Amino acid sequence: MSGSIHLSSEQRAQVSRYAARAYPEECCGVLIGRRSGSAAQVDEILPTENRAEDRTRRYEIDPKALIDAHLTARERGAEVVGYYHSHPESPAVPSERDRSTAWTDTSYLIVRVERGGATGIRSWSLSSGEGAFREEEVCLG
Repeated sequence: MSGSIHLSSEQRAQVSRYAARAYPEECCGVLIGRRSGSAAQVDEILPTENRAEDRTRRYEIDPKALIDAHLTARERGAEVVGYYHSHPESPAVPSERDRSTAWTDTSYLIVRVERGGATGIRSWSLSSGEGAFREEEVCLG
């Protein structure tokens, strides 16, 4: 594993609820917190509208919502440490499209949703040297 992301059990439940509620479409949102080396601490989860044309297979965060999230983070003395989205009826593993739009030093939390229920959460970060995702440990607390 290449790093870790720390979130509370309530934040994990919150993301799982958003994913289940959006099913069969993908949900998405922003993770605000602090990063220290390869570890990210999530302080706040900001759900955003999925603006993709085909929301059952893709997610797209509105650019204005993204700018607002960065401004909110800055106002709180924090930063955007990552993003989350769901994969309805598919593994919580980044797709090629996820990789093509990802940034390095950023966590990508993916929630697997099966038959309307969240069944797992995994996190990934993009390696700057290899251009490939490496899994991060998801830590509660």
